[in-house]
Amino acid sequence: MAESFIQQGHTVIGCARSSDAVDKIRQKFSATNDFTSVDVANEQLVKKWALFRTSKIFTARYSN
Repeated sequence: MAESFIQQGHTVIGCARSSDAVDKIRQKFSATNDFTSVDVANEQLVKKWALFRTSKIFTARYSN
């Protein structure tokens, strides 16, 4: 799904449990997309990741 969104011109931010999978998708797509390895079975880690990503996006969009 991420690949399809990227091909349509969207910026994709995502996480996956496998660091190998994250490394492969990082190599395949530009740095404007953001992929991180996170243990998606751990709710607290996913929450922490999501809060960090959304705060970074908000800051980038509205700090100008």
